[in-house]
Amino acid sequence: MRTSPAAEELTYLAITAILISRLRRCVMLRRSSPLHCLAFGLLMTATQVALAIGFAHPASSLAQRYLSLVQHDSYSFANIIDRGYETTVPPIDHKEMEVSNVAFFPAYPLLSGVVKCVTGLGTYVSLLLVAQIAAWGFWTNGDAEYHEAESGERETQQGSAIRLVPMRAAAAPELASEQPG
Repeated sequence: MRTSPAAEELTYLAITAILISRLRRCVMLRRSSPLHCLAFGLLMTATQVALAIGFAHPASSLAQRYLSLVQHDSYSFANIIDRGYETTVPPIDHKEMEVSNVAFFPAYPLLSGVVKCVTGLGTYVSLLLVAQIAAWGFWTNGDAEYHEAESGERETQQGSAIRLVPMRAAAAPELASEQPG
């Protein structure tokens, strides 16, 4: 029996939250080194990719499941990498599939294009790789911020306390109810 996409997404989110909580308890140190933060970020990114691939089209091969992560705006970014920015000036009065792609910020397709040129990987794999490197940076920074705030090495300001609330909720549910700062 096939479950609905919404149920699969909720299952994925629940499993991710549980794993984050368990991983946080396993790797929690009193003081965090930069290497520890990098390792935690890599572990979290790998866990997310493994879960996403695990839930994606179980009957297909691993490579097909990985490429199935390319969805929605990724096709527009791939178009920008392969063909550049295009627009219709003046605008046309009927809708076409590829009228304009200038609404997309250039950093992501630019970095993905560099990865594609340097490594020789395909467009979609380059997009996924850049996205996963960004996720690694997100988790690494979040872990460093979390340890910095928890250790009291700096005075937590309102702005950084707000950034920590989602990380606290995901990493340690028992801390989510505490007021930051």
